[in-house]
Amino acid sequence: MEFIVGGYYLIQATESKKWMNEKFFPPLIWSASHHICEIYPDSWILPWVSDDNSSKERERNQEILKLGDDAFHAVQLEFNDLFNKDEFGFPNLFLSLAVARDFHRRYLKHLSNIKLLSIALADEYWEQFIQETVTGKKMGEHGIRTKLRARRSVEPEAVFKGFEVLGYNYGQFCSYICNSLQDDYSKKFGVSLNKDGLIDNYNDARKAAEYSIE
Repeated sequence: MEFIVGGYYLIQATESKKWMNEKFFPPLIWSASHHICEIYPDSWILPWVSDDNSSKERERNQEILKLGDDAFHAVQLEFNDLFNKDEFGFPNLFLSLAVARDFHRRYLKHLSNIKLLSIALADEYWEQFIQETVTGKKMGEHGIRTKLRARRSVEPEAVFKGFEVLGYNYGQFCSYICNSLQDDYSKKFGVSLNKDGLIDNYNDARKAAEYSIE
């Protein structure tokens, strides 16, 4: 089975919580869902993003990154340029592995429990995803679709951690963890999670995904 790379995230772990049914999970969880984990950087890094939450998030993350006003503004301009070059995708996805590593080296070394994670889609679902995520004429393309359209295979040096069943909405994800669906996966299909809180077997992950969208 071939897997097509959808992009790269810098994700900070979150602690397993009781509402997740923590008996299924390790003490720390890395998830592609922005509901569960902090993703660096998020859309606040792009200077043209303007919504009810962006100003507050910029202020909070400027403090986290330990940057003065001029330095933070310079990083925003840098990411605007990366966005225009298709090296960073909206809202929070690196399209370049090298750029992701460079951002971590320059700005995130002082933060704990950050991992660089690659996300990929099974080739059998590639065409369906591309067809179902066409944006309107007045909307830009989300980063994950841009990366998937390039049809790059997973890097040979990548280390497989497991499958995470994700719901997709406007360039972001909601995980099965958000709704404690791992309880149902276990009861209905005997699907267990590995030491990282993910599903090891592709066929098990497929069953779980199909169940999740019923």
